[in-house]
Amino acid sequence: MLSAALQKRVHHLEIQTRRILSGSLLGDFRTSKKGFGLDFEQLAEYQFGDDIRFIDWKSSARTNKILVKEYTEERNRTIMLVVDGSLSQWYGTSEQLKHERVAEIASVIALACNHYKDQVGLIIMTDELELFVPPKSGKKHCNAIIEKLFTFKPKACTTKLAKGLQHLMKMKQHDMLAILISDFIDSDFEKDLRVVSQKHEVAAIACLDAFEQKIPQIGLIECEDIETGERFMFNTHDMRIIEWLEKRYQALDKLMKKYRIDCFKVMPTVEFLPDLVKFFARKTR
Repeated sequence: MLSAALQKRVHHLEIQTRRILSGSLLGDFRTSKKGFGLDFEQLAEYQFGDDIRFIDWKSSARTNKILVKEYTEERNRTIMLVVDGSLSQWYGTSEQLKHERVAEIASVIALACNHYKDQVGLIIMTDELELFVPPKSGKKHCNAIIEKLFTFKPKACTTKLAKGLQHLMKMKQHDMLAILISDFIDSDFEKDLRVVSQKHEVAAIACLDAFEQKIPQIGLIECEDIETGERFMFNTHDMRIIEWLEKRYQALDKLMKKYRIDCFKVMPTVEFLPDLVKFFARKTR
């Protein structure tokens, strides 16, 4: 059960998402064709070759132009949210911890799926498969997924993206889009990513903390690995650390390009919702 504060937060996300989806983005990304469909799109002036069965005679008489009805092509998809729930998500140097931002990101996509009447499912993994919600459509199902995202507590600590990817391999849905949401601080998942990308369409959302991109140079500091509990000292002026961070995200970009996976990066202090909705709409319509 969501607390009153979380319910208010989710309601705010829902209002923002609905407002964006009801705006000009729909015209940009939803595919239309003249023909049968569930959703009326617009009236357009008759062009040679249009099906005369779709002429709107009342509107045509009113405007002295021959107008035809256009409908939005029905195209319901299955969207699987594959969410990293490891303890590295319980870190953050801004107002939000990463797992809070991840829950918001996945919730916005679930709300967009409900808007489009797509089926949406959820996988949360650490170094094991922690949660699997089979894909379904409907408001009640969407709300259940959002509640699980905001109330999830991991049983295990470390990240193993391969666990989620391996579960995707077993799914038999057609026309499925898998959206991976993680900080991608992991290794040894390329083989599974390659197999999944051959079977399903894949998109990635990298949720990053500012210090994971660039560490402030403040000298010698003591750190603790949140997943393993290991404590260590390192010098923030050490150029090898700066170079390692740069190479890690260059490697992520290279990996995603290798398998033609679009990767949307969410920064902790930047408003993400409008661009995220655009990204999702572009991938699904």
